[in-house]
Formats: sequence, structure tokens, C-alpha cells
Amino acid sequence: VSVPVIDTTPVIPVPEEATIAFSDILYWVGEGTNKAVMAVNWADTALAWGYRWNGDATVVNMMDDITAADPRFSYTLDSYGYINDILFAVSDGDTLHKTLYSYWESKNNGIGDAGMTQPLSDGDFEKWAEPAAGIVVDSIAYPIDSVTTYWYYLYVYPMTIYPVSVPVIDTTPVVPIPEEATIAFSDILFWVGEGTNEAVMAVNWADTALAWGYRWNGTATVANMMDDIAAADPRFSYTLDNYGYLNDILFAVSDGDTLRKIPFSYWESKNNGIGDAGLAQTLSDGDFEKWAEPAAGIVVDSIAYPIDSVTTYWYYQYVYPMTIYPVSVPDTSHVGIDNREISRVYAYPNPCTSTLHIMNENADRIELYNMNGKLLEAIENRDTQVILNMQQYPAGLYLLRVGNGVQKIMKR
Repeated sequence: VSVPVIDTTPVIPVPEEATIAFSDILYWVGEGTNKAVMAVNWADTALAWGYRWNGDATVVNMMDDITAADPRFSYTLDSYGYINDILFAVSDGDTLHKTLYSYWESKNNGIGDAGMTQPLSDGDFEKWAEPAAGIVVDSIAYPIDSVTTYWYYLYVYPMTIYPVSVPVIDTTPVVPIPEEATIAFSDILFWVGEGTNEAVMAVNWADTALAWGYRWNGTATVANMMDDIAAADPRFSYTLDNYGYLNDILFAVSDGDTLRKIPFSYWESKNNGIGDAGLAQTLSDGDFEKWAEPAAGIVVDSIAYPIDSVTTYWYYQYVYPMTIYPVSVPDTSHVGIDNREISRVYAYPNPCTSTLHIMNENADRIELYNMNGKLLEAIENRDTQVILNMQQYPAGLYLLRVGNGVQKIMKR
């Protein structure tokens, strides 16, 4: 008989499941004669609460009561009603949550249980833990077919559990959320268009908010309203970017003083206080439409949208409480150039995109101005038809002068 080979490899003891004594708990939630402790074991932190109750209770009852009592604690469910994540706000910007692609395992007194539906008994120790915090102590193979095998891993969680402190309740007076400013229809001074339907459009620049009234019949969109206001009010114009979206809204307060968005800003649109489809938004009778740039607003909420494990996109919700003033009826006697439109000016298509065809009747000079009165182009031509290349100019409103006549041109 051969001499047996003795394995001299040191036996590494199986780590024990960490617990915490009931006497060490600092923060107890609820009232009653029954007691349980709930621990949550994230990948690098383990915390525990105490729970008291009378009668029957489940793990979900305990979690809901802790959520209601501790503003730092919360949990989310997936679309099937199962636990998705458990969160604890350590401080502003630092919240404990599960690691990417992880999951939660629940144990009752060290044995896997029914999770949220698990009934509680007096003296129970309930633990939620994610495998990133655990150590594999055993595995079981479950063959699915001749090719596929499912492996079940048994974890223990030896990480030290710390009792959660009693939360400090912020007694700072709650500042009320400012209200979205509006303006009464009866306060509007300048109404554009005709019809039985009425809407108000406000534009809120960083330091000024102005409003117009709009009337129409049938169907109309915000773009229709803005085009009609631009055609009626020589002080108002807007431009589009290369993709056809709103770029800027302008209002000529006086010569050399035009309201516009601040650099690197953008425009947000709201219909009756709710974000809408912008230029494509369909109007209804009684609507209050507002364009506003965030520099004029106050952040009242934010939502994080994780893009991947590194990048998070933040969406900020604004309200715009700035007082809105009604626009006065414009003085069209002089806006950069003579603004009278006479029948001898014919230009098409209007709005245009690339070329503008101009019918000329005995004029020696054709001029194109922007809405601030700056001369952009002058053509010395007595031809009966002139073609003007508009591709070089950004989208917006322009003034076309043919002899003594002037017409507004919309470039899209």
C-alpha cells in the first residue's frame, strides 16, 4: 500500500454572514412590540435600520415605513414590480445605489427568502445585498440542455454593518416654488390677425418679457402665429438654424437696441405652462404660449438620465416668474427704412428658401435690408425681372425695397 499524500494546504475558513446586534441600532422606525433589523449591503457599504410593529408585516411594509421616516432612503421597482434598486443619499451628489448590471439578493436570518413579500417575525434579521459585496462559497450547476448550463452561486456577505444615524431634519423654512408668470388677455394692447379664436404669445428674454395677442379662424400653429406677428410688427422677427429649428427671437426696442438671446443660450417653449412642440405646436382658443430662455428662469427640479457608466445627462425644469408686459401698437412710420408697402412691389415666393424673383417696374435700384435697417445688398438694375440669391442669408425676416416701395420677405 502506498503512503497516502496528505494535503497540507491551509484550510481557509468560510467567511460568516455579517450581522449587527439589535442593541447597536441607532435609528428605530415604527412602533410596536415586534422588532426586526433590516440591513442593506451595497458594494462597499453596509447600513442597518431597526423596525418595530404590531400584527402582521412584510419586508415591503418595513421598507415603505423606513422610506416614509428617513428622507435619505428610497427604493425603485422595475416594470414587473420587482425590486430594481435601493438608494441612500449620503450627501448632496453622493447616493449609494447598486453597481451597473448588478441585482439584489435578500436573506432572512441568513437564508434566501421571498424578498419584498417575505413575512416578518419578531427578532428577524433581514438583509438586502448585491453580489458585488459578497463572496462565493458554493455553486450549483443546473443543465438546461446539452449545450447550456445555468450556474447558481451561493454568496455570504461578511462586510461590517454600521447602524444608520437618526436623520437630521432640515428645519429651514420651505421657500415656495415661484409661479409661471402669465398675462391676462384683457391686458393685451396689440392684437394681430382676425378670427374668433384668441391666443397670447409671450417672449421672455433674459431681462424682459413681452406679449402679443393673436386671432385666427380654423387651424393655426405657433409658426403661423409668429409669422403673422412678424408681418404685422416691424419690431419683431425670428431666425431659424440650418436644421429649421428656432435659432433666435428678436425685438427692436429702438435703433441699435435689439432684444435677443444671450450667447450659447437656447429657447424653451411652453403651452399653458407645459413644455410643447415649439413652432409645430397646434394652437387652441384661449392658449397662452410662451417662449423663454433659461437665463430668465428659476430651476425648480432636475432629473438625471444615465447615458452609460460614465456619462449622465441632466434635465432641468424651469419656471419663468418675470412680469410680462403687453407690447404697444407699433409705430410703422419709420423702421430703418420706409415701411410702406405699395402695389408696385411684387416678389415671390414669399416665404422663400434660396432664390427670390422680383418684378421690377421702372425702379433703378433694388435694396435688401435686415430688420435693424442695415443694407445687405443693392442691385442697380432696370430689368423687368430680377433674381436675388437668398442662400447666403440666414433664415428670418428682411425688408425688400424696390424704388419707393417696401415689402417684408421671409427667408426659411
